[in-house]
Amino acid sequence: MDILLAEDDLADQNLIKLACAKSKGQHELHIVEDGEQALQYLRRQGSFSQVQTPDLIILDINMPKLSGLEVLDQLAQEPKLKQIPIIILTTSDLEQDQNHSYTEGAKSFITKPASFDEYITLFDRFDEDWFRIVCQRQNSTQSKTTNVIPFTRKN
Repeated sequence: MDILLAEDDLADQNLIKLACAKSKGQHELHIVEDGEQALQYLRRQGSFSQVQTPDLIILDINMPKLSGLEVLDQLAQEPKLKQIPIIILTTSDLEQDQNHSYTEGAKSFITKPASFDEYITLFDRFDEDWFRIVCQRQNSTQSKTTNVIPFTRKN
């Protein structure tokens, strides 16, 4: 699964890279460090002109230049990009952030795990849940319907 991770914290990037590598699935992880880079990547602008559209987007909320919520707001306005499943992975547990995320099209809102083992479990869950959903999305492009049930994970 091709994943775009928008995360500014180097420690979290490294944890996610390691968890991704140790999980059961096959992931191609692409990392950008702020909201502007995330939009450039997804729009294939500048140095990202040759990238492929990811199967899944993981956004942190608290990032420089544009927050994850601002990125989400902009993606909601772009028909092709709003079809990509988006997961908010953040330290925030604010109900207003959760509500905003779901209103703007996020499929899940997950509070960042507290341990490395929990990150591995999280990526194994991505394999189980999101690979199925991504396949459904790809198969349903012709029919334009996708059934996604959002979930919230709190530690």
